[in-house]
Amino acid sequence: MINRNVVIITVTALHLMTTEMYEARAAATFGENDISTNATDNPSGADYEEGMTTESGSNFHNASDESSEAFDISQYRNNCTEDFESENETELKPAPYAGGSVHHLGPTALELREDFQLLLKAVARFGCTANESLGREVISMSREYVDRGKDFLGRLSGQDTTASDERHAFDAGMYEASILRAESLMELVDQMTDLMAEHARIDVINDAIIKNSKEIIFSNRTLVWEINVRLKENVTRLLDKCLQTAANMSKYKEQDDLLAVLIPNHTRNFFDVRQWADLLENETETLQIYRTNLFAAERDRFIAYTVKPAVTATVFVVGMAGNGLLLTIFVRHKETRTFPNSMLMNLTAVDCASLIVNLLLEYFRVLWTWRLGLPMCKIFYFSRYVLIAVSIYSVVMISVQRFLAVTQLPSGVMCRVGKKTKYVFMVTIWALGFILSVPHALIADVKNGLCHELSFEYFGPVSTTDLVVFCVVPVVLVAVFSGLTATRIRRSVCRIPGEGAGKERLRHNRIVSSTILIALVALFVVSYTPDFLYKFLTIQVAIPTPSWQFNMVNVVTYYLRFVNCCLNPVILFVMSKRYRAYMKKYVGCGGGRKELDAGKSDDTYETSL
Repeated sequence: MINRNVVIITVTALHLMTTEMYEARAAATFGENDISTNATDNPSGADYEEGMTTESGSNFHNASDESSEAFDISQYRNNCTEDFESENETELKPAPYAGGSVHHLGPTALELREDFQLLLKAVARFGCTANESLGREVISMSREYVDRGKDFLGRLSGQDTTASDERHAFDAGMYEASILRAESLMELVDQMTDLMAEHARIDVINDAIIKNSKEIIFSNRTLVWEINVRLKENVTRLLDKCLQTAANMSKYKEQDDLLAVLIPNHTRNFFDVRQWADLLENETETLQIYRTNLFAAERDRFIAYTVKPAVTATVFVVGMAGNGLLLTIFVRHKETRTFPNSMLMNLTAVDCASLIVNLLLEYFRVLWTWRLGLPMCKIFYFSRYVLIAVSIYSVVMISVQRFLAVTQLPSGVMCRVGKKTKYVFMVTIWALGFILSVPHALIADVKNGLCHELSFEYFGPVSTTDLVVFCVVPVVLVAVFSGLTATRIRRSVCRIPGEGAGKERLRHNRIVSSTILIALVALFVVSYTPDFLYKFLTIQVAIPTPSWQFNMVNVVTYYLRFVNCCLNPVILFVMSKRYRAYMKKYVGCGGGRKELDAGKSDDTYETSL
């Protein structure tokens, strides 16, 4: 059983140790002799406050000076020279305090001074580390200090202090000022912590935007820009909130001592209203750019998934129907496979292949991820431009043949020309097509799952070469030979003798033929010039063009290439009675046989078919 005397002795010893501890802490500030005298006279500590207010006025004055220095932060400058990272966070926390358990104002005043110093140190560490959790802890410390200080002032007002030295030692104004400082620091840290939190959220959102932008090639561009616009709207809202917070904090600019404690030079930007305003302005401009990109992406999506499929299907069906029908006529009717029609047969076959490769496969190449590897990518681009070159120069050779058809050459020469040049023309055109397609195969590459002509270092010279060999030279040749042919036909009209109905019909047919030849030149220019010219202007001349406008013009000029493929059969239908008759025969229209007989007897300058 525990002895009662032992318990009493133990409690008494603990009480004396506690009293000595408070006396030792107070002695450091309020004077050792004064405290020891009172402790001797009043070992229980009941008359401690009376002794503190009646003796050793000089010691009270010294204590007041030390307290004033503890609360004076005007000379403090936080340059982040201390190693805050190596300190233990518990060292910055005040000792636990229960207001009702402290019976003496001296120790309480000492603790307030120490706690204020700890608060300043925590604030300084927060300003240097910009640690949000530490900021929340500083707010808690400030709030606790304010509550404790107000409790101290309340108990101080109940003391009977008459001596001037006593009033100076426990100057309520000094503690009230420290409480106001703590409240100001609490508000500043609270607002700065909010700024840090919002700034961190802004960084996270911007990182997400960057990640989305990197994945735009593999994703739905419209969806990516929609997400980016929403994220950037959140950024602007957060920045507007930060700007308002910084503006509210501007009232503390006059209190340089507070800012000196809290804000080192490298974190003063949190209080810079002008900087927040500039950030908001920049992000607002970026948001507008994102909205423009979203609009362009929506338009591109409409073009890619609505306009292009419709146009591609229409061009493919019309082109394949006309050229396929023309190929059927060449295959099934031997009389049409003549030397003058050799280039026309070549052009028809190439146009059919071009509709498959350059229209259909190209459409799927743009939409789908390329999984066939780099060699097939290079072969694809090589094949594309071989067909383009052969198609273009087949038209040139047809113009040359028409010119030779109306040129008065000796019959022996014409026979030799027909026999010797039929295959020479064909081989020359295909060899030229292979040569002109090599540069495009060399610069073709696969990147991010897409087969593209990605070597921009060489694409500029290649685009210039394309403009010359695919546009300028063929157009000039076609224009020259077709112009000469039309001129000779019109001159021959004037030399036709007689006034009969047959001769008048012959004159009319020749005039129509010359007009159609001029129309063919215009059609050729409209078909091939815009695409190559626009690429040259955008790459070499660097004409500034918005993204959606570039895509729109690029689509229009690209599909103009196939106008020639689709209209060649139509023009033949207009120019050649024989072709009209064969077409009517195969589509089931009447009158085909009659027109075939009439076409054999007409002496016209229509196409050789």
